Amino acid sequence: MQIAQIARLIQNMPFFQGLDEDVLAKLAHEARVLRVQKREVIFRKGDPCCGSYIIAYGRVRQSLFTGQGVEKPLRVVEAGGGFGDATLLRDLAHNTTAIALEDSALVYVPKATVLALLHADPQLTLRLLCSLAGRLHQAASDIDEFFMHPPGARLASYLLRLVPPNGTGVSRVQLSLHKHLMAAQLNLTPETLSRYFREFCKLGLIELQGNSVTILDVHRLSQHAADKK
Repeated sequence: MQIAQIARLIQNMPFFQGLDEDVLAKLAHEARVLRVQKREVIFRKGDPCCGSYIIAYGRVRQSLFTGQGVEKPLRVVEAGGGFGDATLLRDLAHNTTAIALEDSALVYVPKATVLALLHADPQLTLRLLCSLAGRLHQAASDIDEFFMHPPGARLASYLLRLVPPNGTGVSRVQLSLHKHLMAAQLNLTPETLSRYFREFCKLGLIELQGNSVTILDVHRLSQHAADKK
């Protein structure tokens, strides 16, 4: 991967946007490209945080694991997104486990490089804090939607998050997680998740074919997501 490509990927991250070209070039020169295979563990909860990652291509799942080894998916990061930055500002270990969902290429920016840049540019520090605050807000929304709402509303909310912005009417989406992992993320049993998928199909809300879901009416599905009973 060329330096210019790495610089463009770095610039896509919210807290790196607006940097001078020479600063981006310095970051790109100090970054490394890591290629990981599907199901490969990138880091585990408790590992020291030594840098931040940006996905050039592929997808990465961040999860927690119970003491019995049961996985609880928290977030799927798509190409162009980043992860591993939540613990950069302090000497903290990673608080999740990151696993490649498919063969992926990652741009790794060392922690020392990022911290030196933060010391030199207070505006960058502010952008990083805003980015982390947005992540925290999203995590709180996830807890509300995926734990506090009824099972049908949880599934409806999850599917609606996959719909492109301004999507209305019919929309086709791809499930990014296997059904058992999706059930874990929604705090449901796999049997309950399957039952609600079947119910949504009978109601004419969706059509299901493998990992492809056709949402037949975004508005009606939104009504189910709003159901708090």
